[in-house]
Amino acid sequence: MSINSVGVVTHSELVHRAAQWLRSKGYTAFTEFSTKAGEVPDAIGFKGQHSCVIECKSNYADFCRDRSKWFRIDQALGMGYARYFMAPAGLIPPEEIHKGWGLLEVGKTIRMRIKSRRFLSRACYSELRFLSSMVRRTELRVREASICLSGREDLTLDRWLKYDHRPLRKQKGRARI
Repeated sequence: MSINSVGVVTHSELVHRAAQWLRSKGYTAFTEFSTKAGEVPDAIGFKGQHSCVIECKSNYADFCRDRSKWFRIDQALGMGYARYFMAPAGLIPPEEIHKGWGLLEVGKTIRMRIKSRRFLSRACYSELRFLSSMVRRTELRVREASICLSGREDLTLDRWLKYDHRPLRKQKGRARI
């Protein structure tokens, strides 16, 4: 784990570790994407019909400020079927964790100190808006890459996902999609 020059785990490192943890559990992970969904989780993962949000806290003051967010006050407005805080070991007292939230403590490894309960009432609409934004961004990147690599403007995300991108891989000396 990288530690900055004063011996503190950075927020960026925690976010990186959160994404790694989500992927190790089989989730497709996204980090710090701002969308019209309202909430901007540090890390969110999707697997089947389940979602998992991880909020990373590198200092106690940031954890305390988190309590005043509108989607924490009314937890039915927040994203995440499972929800966790991730922080350096010992930073957050377990008794101060929001009701139902889990706690992941980071040291040499990631230790689940408290397991999250399942939030059946959650902002599924926000999760759908988040995923829609990710799909749209992917479609734009696929189209940009297609134009750059082959001059084709007709390659859409659905065609790319159906393997219509194979001719692009045959071009020598160019990046692959």
